[in-house]
Amino acid sequence: MKKTTSDRLSNKDLLPLEDGERTWKAVNFASIWMGCIHNIPTYATVGGLIAIGLSPWQVLAIIVTASLILFAALALNGHAGTKYGLPFPVIIRASYGIYGANIPALLRAFTAIMWLGIQTFAGSTALHILLLNIWPGWGSLGGDWNILGLHLPGFLSFIFFWGIHLLVLRHGMESIKKFEVWAGPLVYLVFGG
Repeated sequence: MKKTTSDRLSNKDLLPLEDGERTWKAVNFASIWMGCIHNIPTYATVGGLIAIGLSPWQVLAIIVTASLILFAALALNGHAGTKYGLPFPVIIRASYGIYGANIPALLRAFTAIMWLGIQTFAGSTALHILLLNIWPGWGSLGGDWNILGLHLPGFLSFIFFWGIHLLVLRHGMESIKKFEVWAGPLVYLVFGG
């Protein structure tokens, strides 16, 4: 018999999840959303807005408004996926067709890659500063060595921080869920500090 389906259009990652396979609860979604708004680039934005002359209350209003807009966008974007257990690339096929759905999926992927780069650079910079405070000689490691504008300590901090991302991602969505439940409260402690 001739095979009628294409492996390119359907695989394990694109199939709907049954109710028993959907293990993410409200606390997991809340943790990941809080991670989206409580991060180093957001804090840098807050500092920048205060530096240009806005009052702390104005900055707080801006951040709360932006966070609510982000929440609404994420909730609308993810509603069908959480309701039916389908990933975004499959749901978008209803609007754009099987092959046309590649365009918004690639745009979303491009945005995710850029955001990962921003977060990794910000996190690795924070790690670099932490290491400088623990070990003052860290900053002079490698002397004048430079690659792509990064000196050796900055490059090693970037590689280490990026490696942590890969380690978590390697184990799939369940590891992200577990990591976020652990990291979520830690974000609040840092924010409070």
